[in-house]
Amino acid sequence: MSRTRLGSVSKSICVASAFAIVAHCPLASAADDRVRIWVSPDKSVTLSSIKAEIDGDPGYQLRLIRMGQAPIVIDEYFRDVDVLWSADSKHVAVTDWIGSNVADCYVVDPLKPAKKISVSATLPKLEEDIANSHFYVSCKNWLSLKTIAVEASGHTDYPPYHDFTYRFILDVGTDQVLTH
Repeated sequence: MSRTRLGSVSKSICVASAFAIVAHCPLASAADDRVRIWVSPDKSVTLSSIKAEIDGDPGYQLRLIRMGQAPIVIDEYFRDVDVLWSADSKHVAVTDWIGSNVADCYVVDPLKPAKKISVSATLPKLEEDIANSHFYVSCKNWLSLKTIAVEASGHTDYPPYHDFTYRFILDVGTDQVLTH
C-alpha cells in the first residue's frame, strides 16, 4: 500500500481506492508503523486504522472514509480489531479486543456511523457472572446481508471454574438476537 501527500488541500481528506489510500490526514505520517486498511466490497467506503495518541497513551484510531469526504473517527482502541464487511457494504462489524480479559463487537452503518449497535448489549442474560469472567464477544461472519454470527466465550474467574461458549445470530436490521 502506498500513501502519498496530496498537494494543497484546504481540509484533511482521505481518498480511498481498492489498491491504495492517498492521504493527508491528522495523526497519520510516514513514521506510522501500523496502518491497516479494510475496503468495502463495493469499494465505496474504507476503514483505516492509524496510530494515534489517546489520552496521552499510544493507541489507534479506526476511521471511516467515504470517497471524497473527510474521515470520521468511529473508534479508538489500544490492542487490536477485526473487521468484517457485509457483502452489500451497508454494514461493518468490528470486534475490539479491548483487553486480555475482554472483547466486544459492534456493527456500524457507514452512512450513519454515529449509530453503533453494541452486540454485547443485545445478548440475552448468560448464566455466568460476566463481570467476574474473561468474556469475549466476537463477530464471526456475515450469514446474510442483515444477519451476523456472533460468539460469546470465555472462562469464569471464580469457582467452579469453567469455560463457556455461546453462539448467536444477530439481525442488524432489528438489533435483535434471532437464535442462541
